[in-house]
Amino acid sequence: MNKINPNSFCDINFVRDGKGQPVILVHGIAASLHDWSDLAFQLRDAGMETIALDLPGHGDSCKPEGLDHYHLENVFDTMVVWIRDLELDAPPILIGHSMGGYLILEYALRHPEQTLGLILIDPFFSQNQIPALMRLSYRENMIAAAARRSVPGWFYDWMIDTISLLNPGRYFLKHDLPQPVRRQMADNYRHAAPGIYRLPFTARNLEPYLPNIITPALVIYGTRDTTLDPRSFARLINLLPNAEGKSLKAGHVPHQSNPEETNQCILDFMARSF
Repeated sequence: MNKINPNSFCDINFVRDGKGQPVILVHGIAASLHDWSDLAFQLRDAGMETIALDLPGHGDSCKPEGLDHYHLENVFDTMVVWIRDLELDAPPILIGHSMGGYLILEYALRHPEQTLGLILIDPFFSQNQIPALMRLSYRENMIAAAARRSVPGWFYDWMIDTISLLNPGRYFLKHDLPQPVRRQMADNYRHAAPGIYRLPFTARNLEPYLPNIITPALVIYGTRDTTLDPRSFARLINLLPNAEGKSLKAGHVPHQSNPEETNQCILDFMARSF
């Protein structure tokens, strides 16, 4: 593990492995760099340098006190300085899931010359993607409960197991996520700072700006995503001038529920595009 101090906001924890074309992996909300372990190994074995980080408030990166620190612009600025301080030999390919997708879309908008390609997995790009009921519940209940530290540790194990069992992914009444993945996801929730639940509600709507992103892009998404409206991903593909899409019979985390299919899509896209 490595830590740098890109600015006064946050120390960033990250892992860096391999040599070759740099690939940066950016996780979603209440996740961590461990979400990318399987994909990172495959990319390294394919001759690439992989770099995965814990975003502020997540994993082993710093967790500033106070909800006001948790704004996506702060997170984005910290990520930009962190990437600069990596001193990469070439512009990176950026891979982002959910909120990580938002961050790499922002990066491609603001630093197109420093972005070789984008791989977006069930990406977040507008608050309109969040179902109304989830928007209200997530914003009010989760922030309040987490801020009071009133969520017992076992609750996250129960929550992830229930979601995995009931999620309308590949199976009916059978776990969508392998047991090690479920335990890692629950651990990610336990380590997350309360303020992270505020982050999606500080995002700007990226839709008007998406046609300006000419970077080659691949959008992989689960057709049975219940966290973000799956219809929004087709709209994203149409708005990005140089994008292709791949839908999978999956929920919100195809890189964890369908790793073989997802990883192969990514490797094939890289082989033909870069």
